[in-house]
Amino acid sequence: MIATDGITSRKLSPKRCPSDLLCYLSKRSGMITDRWLFDDDWLPETLYHRRSERDQLLRAFEPLTDSNRAEDVLVSGPSGVGKTTSIRHVLRRELRDHVFDWSMVNSSNTRSAILHEAAVKHRIETAVRPQAPAETLTSALERIVDRPYVVVLDEADTIRDLAVVRDLLDVPMVSVVAIVHNPREWLTRLDEDVQTYFSMRSQVTLERYSEDELADILEPRVEQGLDPGVVRDGQLEWISDEVAGVARYGIKSLLSAAELAEERDHDYLHERDVRDSFERARKKMRQSGLRSLPFGPCLIYELLRFADADLVEGSRLHSLYETHAPDAYADRDHEPVSRRRVNDYLAKLVEYDLVRQHGENRWAEYEVIDQGLEAPVQLGLPADA
Repeated sequence: MIATDGITSRKLSPKRCPSDLLCYLSKRSGMITDRWLFDDDWLPETLYHRRSERDQLLRAFEPLTDSNRAEDVLVSGPSGVGKTTSIRHVLRRELRDHVFDWSMVNSSNTRSAILHEAAVKHRIETAVRPQAPAETLTSALERIVDRPYVVVLDEADTIRDLAVVRDLLDVPMVSVVAIVHNPREWLTRLDEDVQTYFSMRSQVTLERYSEDELADILEPRVEQGLDPGVVRDGQLEWISDEVAGVARYGIKSLLSAAELAEERDHDYLHERDVRDSFERARKKMRQSGLRSLPFGPCLIYELLRFADADLVEGSRLHSLYETHAPDAYADRDHEPVSRRRVNDYLAKLVEYDLVRQHGENRWAEYEVIDQGLEAPVQLGLPADA
């Protein structure tokens, strides 16, 4: 039995097929019966082991139940611990009987692009150009927002121009939920009067799951997304222990183990399928992480990849950036960033397991973990960068 909170001690017993025919058909169709359950966008019916965080979000969103503007919220935590899923669950499932609007906005865009996306995702249609001035886009939002509207800024620490947060807050009935990895660093980039919207009361921090908690999260995916009997006793606990409480890593490892078992024509997950799943899962996460990053971090990543050295000193990276960034940004609607922002991008690449850092501060050196993994943007870098 799975408990929504607290630790439930249990082992997963193998489920036997009710007939030889069913086993035969299951084997022919593959053990993965529903890949959607392993997708980052899949929303579970129950939010396991996040009662405190769920209650904090519900308190912040309580004004929505009376058709009033919600409080602004800053949600933080490491990658893969369910920040976005928790917010989506509360807004879509817990508050589905109340009248309000909400949208998830790509924070990696420019100030105008973020405002444009918030406008076009609203239920009331509006005709505004993506490149329109921020004042024009803010005015468009003011015209169409006629009831509470929650704008969720996913990966908000990638926002280049945080003036967009003030733009959104200036629109009556709009509230902002910012999802970040480092709340202190993000807050220091805001103007002091904007910081006050994200008080300690409105800050929600998600930590990594325990081994038992993560096993509880994996179990519904086993029961609904895999053939009966393919996961053996102790394997979920093994995965949960290996991934150190990171839900996304655990989910991708379970999927990878099943993929490997299918490729090897196994009827269930063998020990080597689980053992080999972790590197495949990390590769999946690196690929999806790189696809999600905006142009700035991708440029830093590609400079490291083309630097013709296993380890690149921080000073050399900054020199490469100053040399190549003007050309790389030439046809874009924003400009190269400061050294501080370059360091922020490096931290993001390390957080996403795309780059490994050796040493600290001015002695830091960086290496790309998977040299064969390319950024999904055309940067036009010379081969001898």
